[in-house]
Amino acid sequence: MNIRKSVFETNSSSSHSVVLRGGTDFEPVTVTDDEVVIQPGEFGWGYDKLTGWRDKASYAYTYAASDPAQMEVLRKVIADFTGKPVSFARWEGDWSPTGYIDHQSADEGQVIFADGEKSVKQCIFGPSYIIIDNDNH
Repeated sequence: MNIRKSVFETNSSSSHSVVLRGGTDFEPVTVTDDEVVIQPGEFGWGYDKLTGWRDKASYAYTYAASDPAQMEVLRKVIADFTGKPVSFARWEGDWSPTGYIDHQSADEGQVIFADGEKSVKQCIFGPSYIIIDNDNH
């Protein structure tokens, strides 16, 4: 696994990059609901830059959905930061109830969990971002 900080790299036809930026400049979060519900996502080829905490949390959930230990870290970080209980939604009747990350970029999510709670918090609530792109641009 290569961890690149503040660098965008392309690697294949789908090229997702998780850019972790250090520091303690965390995004302020206001949650008015009684609970934080994180939705799964579909992260394929289309261009997108995920900068909002919910979008980054969705990507992290979609990556970690099959790993109970990573899911617990994700739940704990979000609950600690927001002060609210956390649940993870599933898509009913869809072929992939926990979302989808293109197979050629699926391993990029490792970066989010590389340092446990520290890197998860930095990814979701810090000035970090996730680029979703492809080699057709």
